[in-house]
Amino acid sequence: MKKKIAIIGSGYSGLSTAAILAKNGYEVTIFEKNSSITSEEGYGVQLSVNSTRILNKIGFQKLENNE
Repeated sequence: MKKKIAIIGSGYSGLSTAAILAKNGYEVTIFEKNSSITSEEGYGVQLSVNSTRILNKIGFQKLENNE
């Protein structure tokens, strides 16, 4: 039986933590108050090359979107 973990917020920290936990056998649910990211509201993420490498290494591209 997988342990269940809830993460509040889908920023860089939330997403990378979710990826690491999922890779290690946890069932992860991410809660985000916003349903979308729009440039009119000032949201956005800019990742450095090193940040992108870390996300790829921990399997970020394999996370599922369960909308």
